[in-house]
Amino acid sequence: MLGNTIYMYLQYYMSIFLIIEDEDYLKHLKMVRMVMLISAIVWNTLYIVAFFWLLDFVDDWDSRDVGVDEMFVAMVLAYNLILHIAIFPINCVIILKEFSMEYYQVLRLNAGKKDDDVSLGYGVFNDILHDIWYGIDFEKWNDPKENWVYE
Repeated sequence: MLGNTIYMYLQYYMSIFLIIEDEDYLKHLKMVRMVMLISAIVWNTLYIVAFFWLLDFVDDWDSRDVGVDEMFVAMVLAYNLILHIAIFPINCVIILKEFSMEYYQVLRLNAGKKDDDVSLGYGVFNDILHDIWYGIDFEKWNDPKENWVYE
């Protein structure tokens, strides 16, 4: 639970710079933004799955006897879902803002064009995965054809 609270504060703090479209933040922290976006998608997906699992779990109680262990699991899950509901809208805002920046930006007119250097697009994900892959493959570091390390 403490981890979720820390996660909420981090997502909230970082989303402020995303919402106001701080140019330095948008340009220089693309990796952080990518991690924020992926974690927001994963967290919201798991939250929705847990919510529907709890509904299914509780709905099945009418047809059978409920034990103490099942009641405890339902109460802990419901408590966590209620306590951390504030993370869900923060993550929704992050997801919507990142995906909308490909098409519309408040402070810039070049959204989605070739000179757009603040949007997270497919090319950014591809470049980051390429750099991670070649960063892990140490044999490529000494290859003179692969001079991406020194760029």
